[in-house]
Amino acid sequence: MGVRYTTERREWWDPVGIVARLLRQPSLWVAFVVLIGGQAMGCTQGLGGAVFGLVELLAVIATLYQGHWSVGARLRKAMAESGLAARNARGRVLHPKARLGAHWVGRNVTLRWRMPPGVTLADLLNRQASLEARCDCALRCWEEPGVLVMEVLRHRIPDQVPYRTFYSGPRPHGRCLIGLGHGRRGALWVDLDSCPHLLVG
Repeated sequence: MGVRYTTERREWWDPVGIVARLLRQPSLWVAFVVLIGGQAMGCTQGLGGAVFGLVELLAVIATLYQGHWSVGARLRKAMAESGLAARNARGRVLHPKARLGAHWVGRNVTLRWRMPPGVTLADLLNRQASLEARCDCALRCWEEPGVLVMEVLRHRIPDQVPYRTFYSGPRPHGRCLIGLGHGRRGALWVDLDSCPHLLVG
């Protein structure tokens, strides 16, 4: 079992760290291969060169977004700085690693993480309030075999919810729907047909 500890804080503009992470991104290598292929085919000038340059630029932007600006990147950094990391027998730092298969529903996203040895769901729940404050979201976390699942709720809660605006928006299926307002998940609805105990109350 790894030893738990808090990692030191690193700023996002750390140039050495950024270069090291860029070199580990597949999209950067794809852009490099495209550039070499374009030079081999003589497409480095004119329209062909512009297309290859655009592909390279998009690959670098995608790499930066995924590594620094995305929801997953900000959560990964917040978890590491909150102490959700471990050190193995060789002294290497083990951080939470995102698994493929992020599922988006509007602004909300479900992420799956492989946590370092010794880091449990209880450790994450103890730091949940801090993570939510740092990433401006609400978290709902549970475990599945081999992974920790995190539902990130990112809707903003408005100061006022006008009746006409709320009911003119999209609504779920149901026989007797009542709108409750807005939460981090988005518009909140309840179907009175599915909860007769509420009618009795």
